[in-house]
Amino acid sequence: MHEPKLSQEDWDAILDSAIATSNRVRRPQQGDLNPILKEFLLQHGVLVQYLHDIYGFRRGVLVATGKDRIGWSSVSDYDVEIQRIDPLKLPTIQGLVKNGAPIAAIMSNRAYRRAIKKNCAIPVPIFDLNIGLFLAIGRAEKGTVQTIPRNLKSTILEMKEKASLHFK
Repeated sequence: MHEPKLSQEDWDAILDSAIATSNRVRRPQQGDLNPILKEFLLQHGVLVQYLHDIYGFRRGVLVATGKDRIGWSSVSDYDVEIQRIDPLKLPTIQGLVKNGAPIAAIMSNRAYRRAIKKNCAIPVPIFDLNIGLFLAIGRAEKGTVQTIPRNLKSTILEMKEKASLHFK
C-alpha cells in the first residue's frame, strides 16, 4: 500500500463533508460513513480500529495511514448522555448472547454488573464517526507529537505492529 499525501484543499473538503454528514441530533448509524472519507479509506488502505467502552459502545477510533503514522480520536469522559438501557441490550452483552454464552457468564460480566449497580442508567458516549475519523487521519498524516492518553498506549502499540506488517 502506498502512503497518502493530501493537500490542504483536500483536507478542507474532507472536513466540510464530514461536518455536513455529521448529525449531532441522532446517533450516526452504521451506513452513515461520509462518502469522501470512505473513498479515502479504501484508496489508501488505511487501517481502522474502533475503541469501545466497558458496555461495548464506540468511544473513539484509531487509524494507521502509514508504517509509522498512527492517529487517534476519542471522546472525553464528559461527552456522554445518560440513557436507561436494559443490561441485556448492551452491545457487550449482546455479543455474549450471540456467541451462546451461558447465563452465568452473562450475569458475571463486568458490564452487566455495573449496569445493574447503576440502576440501568448507562453513560453512552456521543461519538461521531465522521469527525472521529477525520481527526484521527489528520493526526496520523500531520505526524505531530501528540500527548497519548494513558489508556490508549497499549492499543497504539498493537496498531503500530499491524501497520508495520500492512504497509511495507
